[in-house]
Amino acid sequence: MFCAAALLGQLTADQKEADLKSLAGLYAKQYAPYEWKLQVQFFDLYYLKPWIERARQSESDLEFYEVLVAYVNSLNDVHSTYLLPSPFVADSGVGVDLYDGTLLIDYINRRQLPEKDFPFQIGDELVAVDGKPARLLMDSFERLVNYGNSRSTQRIVADMLLYRSQAVFPRAIEIGENASLFIRRQSGELESFEVPWEKSGRPLDVVGPVPSPRLDSAVAPEAAASGTRPARWRKPWLQLQNFRGRDLRNVVGFGIRAPVYSPPQGFVQRLGRSSSDYFYSGTYTSEGVRIGLIRIPDFQPLPFDFLSIATRQFENEAVYMQANTDGLVIDVMRNPGGYGCWTVRLLARLMPRPFQSWGLEVRPNIELLNSYSQAIEFAREDEAEDWEIGLLEMIYNQISLAYSENRGRTGPVPVCGLGFEEQPATDQNGRPRYYSKPILLLTDEFSTSAADIFAAMFQDNARGPVFGYRTSGAGGSVTPDPIPAGFYSEGYATVTQSLITRSAPVVTPDFPVTYYIENVGVRPDIKYDYMTQQNLLEKGKPFVDAFTAAIKREIARNRP
Repeated sequence: MFCAAALLGQLTADQKEADLKSLAGLYAKQYAPYEWKLQVQFFDLYYLKPWIERARQSESDLEFYEVLVAYVNSLNDVHSTYLLPSPFVADSGVGVDLYDGTLLIDYINRRQLPEKDFPFQIGDELVAVDGKPARLLMDSFERLVNYGNSRSTQRIVADMLLYRSQAVFPRAIEIGENASLFIRRQSGELESFEVPWEKSGRPLDVVGPVPSPRLDSAVAPEAAASGTRPARWRKPWLQLQNFRGRDLRNVVGFGIRAPVYSPPQGFVQRLGRSSSDYFYSGTYTSEGVRIGLIRIPDFQPLPFDFLSIATRQFENEAVYMQANTDGLVIDVMRNPGGYGCWTVRLLARLMPRPFQSWGLEVRPNIELLNSYSQAIEFAREDEAEDWEIGLLEMIYNQISLAYSENRGRTGPVPVCGLGFEEQPATDQNGRPRYYSKPILLLTDEFSTSAADIFAAMFQDNARGPVFGYRTSGAGGSVTPDPIPAGFYSEGYATVTQSLITRSAPVVTPDFPVTYYIENVGVRPDIKYDYMTQQNLLEKGKPFVDAFTAAIKREIARNRP
C-alpha cells in the first residue's frame, strides 16, 4: 500500500528535467565563480547532459534530490548549497571528528545518553555504524557535502555520521530507531552500543503527485497558485556582505564564544562570562611575558544594531591590552563568518598604520542593477552621507558596465568605503584606539567566510604571523536568503554572487597565482594542526603551549 502511494507521488521524468534546468539556470545567471571553478576544478556547471540523464533515470524523488545536491556540491563552494524543503533532523547525541586521521568521539550529550547506560568516553574511536565501517560510510556521503577544501569537507562528512539533517542529506530519513555503534575504547577493547536517534521534523519521502501544465484542452485539477514573495528592497551593500558559513551541530566550538581549548594556566578572564559580552578575552603570563587573548566567535553581531556596541567592546579590549600586555593572540578558529565589513572595523583596532581592505568582483544581473538604482534613490531621499551615495553609484556603474559588455564579473570594487585604503581607529581627538604591539592570529579549516577575509587582510598587511591551519576558502558573498530552485521539487539554493579579492597575490603549490580566497584559503605562516588525539585528550594544552611559544618569539623579535 505504502509503495503504491509513494510510486504515485513521484515526480515525472519531465518534471525532474525541468527542475534541474531551473536550478542550473539560477546558477548560470547569478553564480560569480563560474570561470574560476572551470579553471581550477574543471567543473562546467553549464554542461547539463550527464545531469539530465541522471535526473531522468532517478527512481525516486529522494534519488532525484541527491542529483540536485550533488550538482551544486560539485562547485565545491561553501556558500552555494542545495536545500531540501524538509525540517527533519536525526541526532544521536554523539559527535565525532577526525583527529590524527582517526574518527574519535569528541562530544556526548549526557542528558540524552547517560553515562551509566552509555559508558563510552571522549577520545574513544568510532569504528562502524549500522554494520558498515565508518570510513566507508564517509566515502558514500562525501558526494553530498562540500566545504571549500578537502580537509574541512572530510570533517563535515564525519559530522554527518551521527547527526543527519534531511535539508542537506536526502536519505537522512532512511534510518531505524537506533544507531548501532561499534566503538573501540581507549583500552583497545571493542564494544557495541544501540544509541537511539532523537528525531524531529516531518520527514520528506515524496513530493507529489504534482500536476504539470498541458498542451491539450483536457480539464485538469487546478494547482494552488503559488504566490511570490514581495520584493524587499534591502540595502544592496548589505546583501554583498552577509557572509556566513553553515551551522555545524557537532563540530565542537563552531561559532561558540569560548575557545575550543582550555585557557592557559594562570589565565585571568575578562570577557565571556556575561550574556552581553560578544567576545571572550583575558590575559596570562608566561616566563615574565604578559600575553593577551581575544576570541572572535563570529562576525555577525545580532541584532544588527548591536554592531556598534560590539565594536566599542572590542576597541576597549584593544586599548586595555595595549596598556597591559606585551603581545596579543587573536582567535578566529571555528568562526562561521558573518558581516564582511565588520572585519575592517575590527582590524582597524589592531593596526597601527593605514592598511588595505578587500575587494569584490560582482556577478552582474538585472536584479542587482535595479537594487542599486533604487538604493541610490533611497539614499538621496534619506539624505545619506556623500560617501555612501558615491559608493553606491560607483558600484552601480561597475555592474552596469560589466553587464553591458556581457562579462561574468566586474573588476574588484571596494565595498566598505570609497577606496581600498583604511585608517587605524582613533578617538575624536585623533588619539589612538588600537593595539600596536605584536599579534598572532589563530586560524583553522573552519575559519570561514568573513573569518577568511579577516585572516587575508591580517596577512596581506603583514600585521603578524598566522598560526594554525589553512582557512576554509569560502571566498564569496552569498544570497541573503535561499532562493526557490525548482517549482516541482520545491527546493531552495544559496548562490555565490561575487568573489572576494585580496590586496596581495597568493602563491600556492595547488592553485595558480591568484588574488582570490575561494578554495585557496589563507595559508598559515606557522602551521600547527589542532586536530590531534593529544589535543583532544589534554583539552588543547599542546596547542596552547605552541601558540604561546610563537607569540613569545614574535615579542622577542620585535623588541628594540
